[in-house]
Amino acid sequence: MAFLKKPEVRISLSFLVISILWIVFSDKFFLAVFQNLNAVELTRMQTIKGSFFVIGVSCLIYTMIKSSNKRLIQSQEEYKDLFFNTPNPTFVLNLKTNRFCNINKAALDTYGYSTKEFSEMSIEDIRKGSLDTDQPLHNNTGNIFIHKTKNNNQITCIELSRKISIKNSPALLVSVNDITELEHAKLELVQRENQLNQILNSITDGFFILSRDMVVEKANDLFKTIANPTDGNIEGLKLTEILPEFIERASYKQYCHVLEFRSVVHFEINYEKLNKWFQISAYPFDSGLSVFFRDITQEKEDEIQRHQNQQNLLALIHNTEDLMWCVDCNFKYFIFNESYKQHYKRAFGEEVVVGKSALNGIQETEPPDKWKGLYEKALNGEKFTVEMDFVVLENSYFTTIRFNPIYDANENIIGVGCFLQDITERKLHLRKIEQQNKQLKQIAFITSHKVRVPLANILGLAEILDKDNPLSLSNCMVIEHIKTSAKELDASIINMAQQTVDAND
Repeated sequence: MAFLKKPEVRISLSFLVISILWIVFSDKFFLAVFQNLNAVELTRMQTIKGSFFVIGVSCLIYTMIKSSNKRLIQSQEEYKDLFFNTPNPTFVLNLKTNRFCNINKAALDTYGYSTKEFSEMSIEDIRKGSLDTDQPLHNNTGNIFIHKTKNNNQITCIELSRKISIKNSPALLVSVNDITELEHAKLELVQRENQLNQILNSITDGFFILSRDMVVEKANDLFKTIANPTDGNIEGLKLTEILPEFIERASYKQYCHVLEFRSVVHFEINYEKLNKWFQISAYPFDSGLSVFFRDITQEKEDEIQRHQNQQNLLALIHNTEDLMWCVDCNFKYFIFNESYKQHYKRAFGEEVVVGKSALNGIQETEPPDKWKGLYEKALNGEKFTVEMDFVVLENSYFTTIRFNPIYDANENIIGVGCFLQDITERKLHLRKIEQQNKQLKQIAFITSHKVRVPLANILGLAEILDKDNPLSLSNCMVIEHIKTSAKELDASIINMAQQTVDAND
């Protein structure tokens, strides 16, 4: 049917059909109407009939050709208008001369050249460079080029081409799509992505994004280091493919909980493979969840060490017989050992508890202002020791109390540590030693005075004895004096012995 629509076919068929019909039916018609015509009249009639046929057919062919030409011209105008008013710059290149032979309005507006200027130019005159490989243009190929306008502005564009024929000469129809803004947006997007990667890789926390199918969509270098992929890229892989053992962990269930209930979770895990502790925070969003994790191994070790130190400190505090207690800046207890707890109950008949004022319950033994002054002195940063005597249940106790300020990590005083040591036995022992020293001094006095005098008398009298006449009267008097001095010496010795016994008691 498309063949019959061609103008040359329709005109030829119409002429053929009309001619056959005219030849067949025109003679029959005239013979039926004019039966008595002679040869001359018949010849004249045939001439008239033939002339009429030629005139009629000529008019018909003229009308058909005119109608066909009108449609052809209209079609050409439409295609010409379509080419000229296409919004994308479009031009036709003559492949023999490699020059522009037709330019549309968009190309004139975009590049700023006139039609005459374009006719003297080739496509290489508007190209500044290629972003792809410089390959020759072929049908339906699209290469990215940088074009320059008349005022030296640059345009990043895609050239789409198709081979055509104009006036039996090979030509190329080229359409240009301006992608300058798209390239700028693409470049900006790449820059932003690079900035995002730099930011993600610069933070000390690990980071990755999971889709609802547990596929890693984005991850920073810290997570890649932990995952240790073989090809260096984990984006696009399932988390269970990267860490097969992960599906058995509680953290996997936590992620599933976040995706199902769209709630934020924070938890800690011990990753035995690296022997590290991590603190993890997972945040849901429309298409998945983002995960931040931080290495807290050192914090965990410090926490364990602090706990151990605390246990050791508590063991040390509670195993000593000395009294130990601490008060804060408001004079309230915040720690004390078992010895202090028992002493407090025995002394005041009630339990001591954390938060209780250290100034309560002491009015009966010491003025509260005295203790407050001691605490304030330590809170001002001074370390000191005081001796203090107590009477508890009619028993006297002698003690020394050390007051030490307590500092926090910022070197700020947050309280006072007090250590009370019972020195009653030592005090009594010192008093006994002092008493013994006093008695020993008395003994020494007796020895140096009361013992030495009679002894010296005896020694002196012994020297004046008459050894040649033992029975002389003078010897009898000397002997009597010796007896008297000996009695005095014996009394002094007895007194000294009693003083020694009293000193030992």
